[in-house]
Amino acid sequence: MNKIYLSGIIADPPTQRSQEDAPKHVVFPLCVSHRTKQGMVKRELYNVQTWNGVAEWAHGNLKQGQRVMLQGYLTQRRVAHPGGFAHIEVDVTAEEFFAASLPRSSRAAPSEQNTAS
Repeated sequence: MNKIYLSGIIADPPTQRSQEDAPKHVVFPLCVSHRTKQGMVKRELYNVQTWNGVAEWAHGNLKQGQRVMLQGYLTQRRVAHPGGFAHIEVDVTAEEFFAASLPRSSRAAPSEQNTAS
C-alpha cells in the first residue's frame, strides 16, 4: 500500500504546469513540521503535485501560506545531470485536500483517480 497523509503550510503559490492539450497539473511545496525525540522542531519541504480535476480545484482554491491536509501517495522520478550523474527525487501526488480555512462548500477537493494519463 502506498498512501500518505500530510498536514502543512503551502510554501509557494501553487503553479499550473499543464499544456493546452495535456491533463491539468499543479505543483507546490508543502512545509511540514514535527517534533523529534529530543523535542526539537524539524521542518521538511515536500514537492506536491496534483493532476486532472484535483489540480483544477487546487489551482482555484489553494493559496501560499494556507494550512492544508492532504491524502495521496509517493512517487519517484530520476533526475539526470550533465556528466552522467543522476539522483532520485520523491514527490507526493495528492489525491484529496482538506483545507480548514476555506468556505464550507469548497473544503474538500474532489476525490478521483489522480494520474497523468
